[in-house]
Amino acid sequence: MQFGLVYKNTALFNLGTEIAKPQGSILVWILGSISLMLSFYVIYRGIKLFMKFVWGAMILTWIMLAIYAGVMLSVNPDIVAAGMKTLQNIDYQAVLNQAASLGWQKGFFSVAATIMAGITYMNLTCLGSTYSANIAGEIKRVDKAQPLAQYGSIFLFIIYYQIYTYVTYHGVGIDLLQAISKLNSAGQDAAIFKAFPQIPYLLVYATQNPILLLLGGPFAWGLINWVGAMGLAFAPVRNLFAYAFDGMLPPKLNEVNRRGSPVYAVLTGFIISWFQFTVNCITPLLSAYQTYTITIWFFGWIFLSIAAIIFPWKRKDIWEKAPEVTRQKIFGAPAIVVAGVLGLIISLAAVYFTLVPSLIGASVYAQLPALLTSFGFYMILPIVLYYYSMSVNKKRGVPIEKRFKEVPPD
Repeated sequence: MQFGLVYKNTALFNLGTEIAKPQGSILVWILGSISLMLSFYVIYRGIKLFMKFVWGAMILTWIMLAIYAGVMLSVNPDIVAAGMKTLQNIDYQAVLNQAASLGWQKGFFSVAATIMAGITYMNLTCLGSTYSANIAGEIKRVDKAQPLAQYGSIFLFIIYYQIYTYVTYHGVGIDLLQAISKLNSAGQDAAIFKAFPQIPYLLVYATQNPILLLLGGPFAWGLINWVGAMGLAFAPVRNLFAYAFDGMLPPKLNEVNRRGSPVYAVLTGFIISWFQFTVNCITPLLSAYQTYTITIWFFGWIFLSIAAIIFPWKRKDIWEKAPEVTRQKIFGAPAIVVAGVLGLIISLAAVYFTLVPSLIGASVYAQLPALLTSFGFYMILPIVLYYYSMSVNKKRGVPIEKRFKEVPPD
C-alpha cells in the first residue's frame, strides 16, 4: 500500500489492500498457506536451522528499529501532517476533530487502560516464559541458560518498546495515535485512511524513500512476524509430541525420522494451523481468539491458579515428594499457594477489563457470536479430547491416570 501511495499507483495500493483483508481473499489464503508450509518445513528440518531463522529475525529487528527510529526522530507531527495531505489529502487536524466528536479527549489518561496494558504485557511475558520452559529440558546448563533467556528477553523487550514508543510519539504525535485508536474502535479509521492505519503504515507520511519504507515498514515487520509465528508454532509441535508420549494422542505422533525430527507431530501441527487459518479466511467466527487472546489465556489461568492454591492439600502425597525448590514457603505459606492467589486475582481482573467493557451496548451483538464460538472451540474442545483419550486408553487396558501421580522432573 505504501508504494502505491508513493508512486500514485492505484493497482499497487489495491494489491496491498487485498493482502490486508482478514476474510474473503483468495490471495491472502494462498500466501498464508505458502507461509505456513515454509514455517513448518523449517521446524521439520530441526532446531539448528530454526535458530538461524531466529537470529536472522533478531538482526532484522535491530536494523528495522534503527531505520524506523532514525526516520521518526528526523520528523515531527507537522511534517507527518504535510505527508498525509500530500499523499492522501487527509487533514491532520480534521482527524483529531472527528475523534473528538466521538468522545476522545486530548491529554486524557485512563488508569484502567494503563493497568490493563500492564497486565497484557505481563501475560505476554509469562506466555513467553512457557516457551522457554518447554525447551529448557533440552538445553545444556539450563541453570544458566534459563535465567538469561527469561530476564534477557524482558530486558530487550523493555528497551525495544521504550525506543519504539518514544520515537513514534516524537514523529507522529501522541494525539494522532490516540485519535486513530478512537476512530478504530468506532470503525471509522479505514474510511479516512483507505486502510487500517497501523504504525508501520504511518511511516509513509514521514518518508517516501522506498528503501527506508522497505526496511523500516511493513515488509520488515512482515518478515519479523513470520519468524515470530514460526516460534509460536515450535512449542505446540513439541507439545503434540509430548502428549503422544503421555498417551493422550496416538503414539505415531512421537515417532521421529533419522534426523530426529518428529515428522508426524510437525505434519499434524501444520494441518491444525492450516485448518484454523482457512476457517479464519472464510468466517470471523474463530477470529475472536485473535482479539481475545489475552482474555482466553487468563480465563484458563483462573483454573490453573485455583489448582495451585489447593494442590498442597488436595494432593499432599505428590506435594511431599516434590523437589525442595517446589516446596519453598513465603511467610509460612507454600510459595505455589501465594502465586496461585496472586494469579487468581490478576486473572479475574484481566478477564473483566478485556471482556466486559467491550460487550457493553450495541457491540455485544456483533462480537458475542465469534466470542462464544472461540471460547467453545479453544476451551471446551481440549476437555472433550482429554476425556475421549482417557476412555480409549481405558478400553485398551492402559492405566493412563498413573502417569499423573507425580510431578514430572522437568
